[in-house]
Amino acid sequence: MRLHPPGPLLIPHESTEECEIGGYTVPARTRTVVNIYAIARDEDNWEDPLNFDPDRFMGSNIDLKGRHFEYLPFGSGRRICPGLMLAMATVQFILGSVLHGFNWRLPGGQTIDDLDMSESFGLTVPKAVPLKLVPSPRLEPQIYVKSLSP
Repeated sequence: MRLHPPGPLLIPHESTEECEIGGYTVPARTRTVVNIYAIARDEDNWEDPLNFDPDRFMGSNIDLKGRHFEYLPFGSGRRICPGLMLAMATVQFILGSVLHGFNWRLPGGQTIDDLDMSESFGLTVPKAVPLKLVPSPRLEPQIYVKSLSP
């Protein structure tokens, strides 16, 4: 979620009064668009920012609920994404289910080095080349059959 946020730009915000941020005076009623895609890759905020390293969050109090301005995948404040909790529950449930139930491999003898991780830029940030994987059942066959009895 740091390297690939759901949306690269937060919805526009407007200052209610004049304020100073980073030595700059921001007049009242100034509209701003926060680029969280750039913040997540900023070397001032992250050591080795383009490296996927989940361990960087171990022992850290940084979370995705909008309290830490170096990590804002769902925004912050009054305009934080109202679907944050639903999105996290859904993603965790579905990802956990498919990882638990299946073994995954790349098709056609591809290796991890063959993956294209480039992105196309837009309202959301999808992969430029869709990821294709081949699942194979990991559990006993009866686990995958829907039971019709109560």
